[in-house]
Amino acid sequence: MLEKLSLNDLQGAIAELIQNNTGIVVWDQDPESKPVPRYLMRIKGKENISSKTAFLERYTFWIHAIASAEGANPDVYDLVQLLEEALTEDISLPQGFCLIDTSEKGVLAVKDEPGGQRRVIVKYEFTIAYGLIPK
Repeated sequence: MLEKLSLNDLQGAIAELIQNNTGIVVWDQDPESKPVPRYLMRIKGKENISSKTAFLERYTFWIHAIASAEGANPDVYDLVQLLEEALTEDISLPQGFCLIDTSEKGVLAVKDEPGGQRRVIVKYEFTIAYGLIPK
């Protein structure tokens, strides 16, 4: 039987990479009372995209960059750039899983939030292999 990657393991590995490379905390729930800047990460989908030779799954995440509205655009866009740079490195996954692709799919929204914060939502897709298909 093949083991599939736990969503908790994947989200934790991505959050750890972002936090280590940016120094900014990544949350899985939005703690509105916490100081900015911060990142919030939500899984939005999981899709089987297996090929003829490998078992593959594509995971879709929306990563929110949240900054103070004071100097809003430069601050929040700097957070997006830090995020993009952080995710150029490979994610450390448990043994038996292989990161095939990390793909940024663009900015989904830029929002002004209550409490004087600005949020940019960036979509990412991660393709993970978890086994070969014998012929």
